[in-house]
Amino acid sequence: MSRLATDLLRIFAAAFVVFNHGTWIFLNSLGTHYQSKYAWYVAAINQFGKGAVLFFIFLSGLAFSSHSVFSKPDNVLYFYRQRLLRILPPYIFFSVIFGIFWYEGTGNIVIDFFTGETMYHLYFIPLISLLYLLFPLFVRLHPQPGSILLLGLFTFALDTAGNYVGNLGNTIASDWLLSLAYSVPAFIAGIWIGKKQYTMSLSWWLLLLLFALSYALVMMDFLYLMHSGMRPDPAGKIWRLSVFIYSGMWIVLFLKLPAMHSPAAIRNLARATFLVYLLHPLFIRIAESHQYYKNPFYLFGLYLIVTWIMVLAIQWLALRNRWIGLVFGEGDLHFRKHKSALQNQG
Repeated sequence: MSRLATDLLRIFAAAFVVFNHGTWIFLNSLGTHYQSKYAWYVAAINQFGKGAVLFFIFLSGLAFSSHSVFSKPDNVLYFYRQRLLRILPPYIFFSVIFGIFWYEGTGNIVIDFFTGETMYHLYFIPLISLLYLLFPLFVRLHPQPGSILLLGLFTFALDTAGNYVGNLGNTIASDWLLSLAYSVPAFIAGIWIGKKQYTMSLSWWLLLLLFALSYALVMMDFLYLMHSGMRPDPAGKIWRLSVFIYSGMWIVLFLKLPAMHSPAAIRNLARATFLVYLLHPLFIRIAESHQYYKNPFYLFGLYLIVTWIMVLAIQWLALRNRWIGLVFGEGDLHFRKHKSALQNQG
C-alpha cells in the first residue's frame, strides 16, 4: 500500500471517528419520540464510516510489518521505548483531563487506566498497546491456510463469548472480548499485507460493486439488530463481522491506488490524526454543555475544523519543544533526534 493511500486512510478514519462521536445523539434518537429529522442520514453515514478504528489498527500492523526489531535485544528495547513515548504520555494526560472534567469510568481508577474506561474513546490506547506487546507473536504467523483458519476460529470464539458475556450484563468484559475478536485479525492483516506488498488486479468496477454490497450488508445487519430490539448505539457497534468484512473492502480499494508519495500537507494531517482522536471529545463535551445540538453536519464541520486547527497548533509546538512533544505524542521523534546527535558526537 502506497504512502499516499495509508495517509488518506488515516485521515478518513479520524474524520469518521469525529463524525460518529459528534453526532451520536442524533443516531441514538432513532425509534424514540424525540427522533431527529436527521437521524436516518446520520445512521447511514455512521455505518459508512464504522470501520474507522479497524483502519487505525490495520495501519498500525502495516507500519510494523517492516520492523526487524527482534533480531537484537537492544533493538527490542528501542522499539518499545519509541512506542511508549508515542502513546503513553498523551494517554496519561488526556485520561487525567477527561477524568477531572468529564469522568465516565467505573469508579476504580486502576481499572479505568488499564481498560481506557475514563472516557468512551480511550479504550483504543490500551487495546493497541496490547497488540504492540503481542507483535513478536503475530509476526511469526504467515498468510497460510492454517493461520487463516486459526484466526477465523479465534474470532468466532471471542465473538461468541463476548456476546454471551454481554447478555449477562458484563459490558467491560464483553467489549474487550469483541474488540480482540476483530482487532487481532485486522492488525495481523496489516502485517501480512505490508510484508508481501500486495497489489490489487481486480477492476475498479468490480471492486466498487463489492464495496457497495459490503456496505449494504452492514446496513442490513444494523437494521436487523435494531428490529430485534437493540438501541441504535449497540446495534451499530464496530465489533461485528459485517463491519469487519466492509472494512476489508475499504482496504482493498486503497490497495488499488497507484504508488505515490504524500504531499507534505497530507503527511502532516496524517501524523496529527492520533492527537485528533484523543482530543476531539473535548470539543464535543463543551458543545453538549452549551446545548449546541441542532444540525449534525454543521456540528461535524465545526468539530473537525476546530479539532484539527488545535491539533496542528499543538503539533507545531510539540515538534519544537521536547517537553511539549513528550506530553503530546512526539516524544519518540525527540528521542530519535537525541540519539542521532549523541551518535554524531561519538
